[in-house]
This record gives sequence, structure tokens and C-alpha cells, in this order.
Amino acid sequence: MTNPTPSEASLTALAEACEKASGPDRELDCRIMALVNPERFVDREESEQYADPEYLRSANRADWRYLREIGLTSYTASLDAATKLMPKGARFYVDNGTLDEGDSHACVYQQQRYQGGSKVAVSPALALCVAALRARAAASNSGGEG
Repeated sequence: MTNPTPSEASLTALAEACEKASGPDRELDCRIMALVNPERFVDREESEQYADPEYLRSANRADWRYLREIGLTSYTASLDAATKLMPKGARFYVDNGTLDEGDSHACVYQQQRYQGGSKVAVSPALALCVAALRARAAASNSGGEG
């Protein structure tokens, strides 16, 4: 299966969903994997099916077992996993926020140029997911590598 570059709109929509998440979310993890790593699925149709939030709401135990077998990654729960979403060669900064705000912050930059950020995610992993997805969206818009 060829690995098409995700569109700026689809990456931005996922970043926005991560910003709104109240914590780690396996449905978001699945949607991210289906968009960013569609080669893990049998074909494009299957990756699009698992990227659909409506389909995931009705997913059963067999679906989740299959997703674990093909390597569902916990992007929204793990900083290590979220770093895999960053564009090649990019660096990042992440923190736990302040006592006043309580939200985590992250930014992704490449060659001293800021590419994406978040100040509204509830955890460092979600903040980095947002920043990395926005950086990929910016790179796809400019024709760069995402």
C-alpha cells in the first residue's frame, strides 16, 4: 500500500480533536495511526474506516484486539509515542503548564523556525500530539516533509 501524505485539513482536524481531549484516548490514537501510518492496515479502505470517529464509536473487542496486533500506538498517553509524530529532523519543547493555567504546552520547531504549538492540551503527551500534528500540517502546506 502506498503511503499518501495526509492533507493539511485532516492533520489540523486531528490536532483540534487532541486539544479538546480530556485525557488519553484510544480512539484518537487509532485515528492518528490511520492517518499518519496507513501502511499498518491491509489497504487504504481499512485505514479510512479506522480513521472514522463514527466507526470507532461502535468498534467491538475484536476491532481493538486487531488494532493492538497491528501496533496501535498510545500517542495521546505517551511522550515517547508522541515524538514519533514529529516531522523528520524537528525538535520539540514541552512542559506541564503553570499552577494558574494547569494546561500543558508544547512547540515543535525545525532549523530555528517554529512550526506548531499548543497551550490548551490537558497533558504533555496531548500537547505534543497537537504541536506535532500542526507541524506536519504546516509542512504539508509548504510542500515539506511531514
